[in-house]
Amino acid sequence: MKKILLLILSSMFSVFMAQVYAQSYTYTLNGNPINTTGWTMGGSATNNVTSIKLNNATTSQNGFIYYNVPQNLSSACDYFSVSFDFQMITTPGVEPADGFAFWYIANPPSGFVLGGGIGMPNTMNGFGLVFDVYSNDNNVTPPNNPLISLRKFNNNGYVEGSTTGLVGSEVYNQSSLIDGNWHTCTMIYQTGVMSVYLDGGTTAIISGPLALNSNVGYFGFSASTGALYEVHSIRNVIISGGQEPDPLTLTSLSYCAGTPAPALTVSGALPGATIHWYTTPTGGTGSTVAPIPNTGNPGTTTWYVSQSAAGCPIESVRMPISVVVNTKPDVTVNPPYAEICKGTPILLVASGASTVVWSPANSGLSATTGTSVSASPVQSTTYRAVGTTDKGCKDTAIVTVVVLPSDSIVINKTIDEGESYIFDKLTLTTPGTYKKHFLSSVGCDSLVIVNLKVNYKDKVTMFPNAFTPNGDGRNDRFGPVINYPNLVMVEQFDIFNRWGQMIFGSYGTKALSGWDGTFNGEMVDGGVYYYTARIRTREGVKEFKGEIMLIR
Repeated sequence: MKKILLLILSSMFSVFMAQVYAQSYTYTLNGNPINTTGWTMGGSATNNVTSIKLNNATTSQNGFIYYNVPQNLSSACDYFSVSFDFQMITTPGVEPADGFAFWYIANPPSGFVLGGGIGMPNTMNGFGLVFDVYSNDNNVTPPNNPLISLRKFNNNGYVEGSTTGLVGSEVYNQSSLIDGNWHTCTMIYQTGVMSVYLDGGTTAIISGPLALNSNVGYFGFSASTGALYEVHSIRNVIISGGQEPDPLTLTSLSYCAGTPAPALTVSGALPGATIHWYTTPTGGTGSTVAPIPNTGNPGTTTWYVSQSAAGCPIESVRMPISVVVNTKPDVTVNPPYAEICKGTPILLVASGASTVVWSPANSGLSATTGTSVSASPVQSTTYRAVGTTDKGCKDTAIVTVVVLPSDSIVINKTIDEGESYIFDKLTLTTPGTYKKHFLSSVGCDSLVIVNLKVNYKDKVTMFPNAFTPNGDGRNDRFGPVINYPNLVMVEQFDIFNRWGQMIFGSYGTKALSGWDGTFNGEMVDGGVYYYTARIRTREGVKEFKGEIMLIR
């Protein structure tokens, strides 16, 4: 059965029409020309092609129209809605009277009257929504008509000013309703309460309990005039209702095995409805206690759910709701434990899930996703591999990678000049840092570092005070005399004549050969010359300056 959706032609009102009762009857009075099939029309009522005119613009009129099929209504189980357009046209100079009504009265309706009874019988059972435009009782000064009221009838008729059978409150001074324009009225009856709305409003102008008690009656309209008059017309009438609530709209659920599940719930049910849970689509005994799914084992379990209105045993069609319990993966990592040397990668392979996320990040992993990754941590690390199936179920495996220590040894050794130090079959005699890689006791690369120092007996740097560059092979050159030349660097060695002209300059190992007493390839004269030098040793930089006698 479909949800009720009352399509109100030429009306802005629709918000209240989508209800949660299955539609078992619908009566319409609409079309162009209006189709009156199934309706009985009498008195002064006429089919005016696009509307039903209940009376003419004259005095002493009475008109009515009602649907021929009676309906058995009850407060607890029935839902129905009524929507119609109405128009009241006044005549200039004539005070409007008397009004019209929508009603549901016992069968067969008869005895329709004129004047203040709004065309309804003087004695009737049922209810009516009355649009009364004329003050017949004169109890209020000034009159508060037009007024609207909802009445319950119990072997009586409509009497203005009486509170007998009044449902909710009367609505006064509705002069806008007699402006000659079309207006829309909507009535909603649900769980024993009637609510009335005008012109698309979302707040009921009248609302109150209305007990129907399994009455059998007819839906219809009537209007009347007396000594005064106006024209009352209706159109676009839709009356729709039923007793069986609409089926619930449910969404199936899924869980991973072992995940606790709460009790099942539904949404969109009738206010105060009772929810019935079944294990079979038909038959069986329902429970009003919502089941709690068992997620211990994979599989699918289906329940069937219906609803019934408060106080009514009639249930809606059962609708299925399935709970799928998906398999939880069993994620493992190979190897489950590993020992590595620092800087040595190891391959970690996860199985049991199609998608795997590794953590912690920034801990030597080649990637954080994938079923296999390379790990090379700088320190011992425990990794987590979270595997996820295509159904979203997860499992976690843990693997610890231990980084074995390396035996790094530093040896500081000092020897005297002329001594040696044996290191891995090497004979060391000169100072420096020497390194050698070995395998430790656990098989990891270890490093032995030897820092060797040499104490030289005489650390002498000197300059002669005279030389004789005569080519006899003795004292032919002038320069620094150093007894440990392999441990120095001559950064600068310059010779100047007595006028300050530099006639020789050198540095590095070439400077150790000294000056041969020439300038630009020519022998210089004998006499006094001046030298400056800057020599770097292990003790630091030393600067020298002085005089040298060149003897010819």
